[in-house]
Amino acid sequence: MKEEIKWIDKYLLNKDHNENEAFKRDSPLAHFIQLEKAENYIQWLNNHYRKNISIT
Repeated sequence: MKEEIKWIDKYLLNKDHNENEAFKRDSPLAHFIQLEKAENYIQWLNNHYRKNISIT
């Protein structure tokens, strides 16, 4: 039933459900991914502006 509703939403109502049911936003993995993204962004800022920025 859920798949039919998703199909109707996607193809008839132009709503897209890209949510991954296996991935929880409050999981330890999600926290790790957010931290890694922040560290990568800080590293990019440091390289781009040649300043030493830290997360702490």
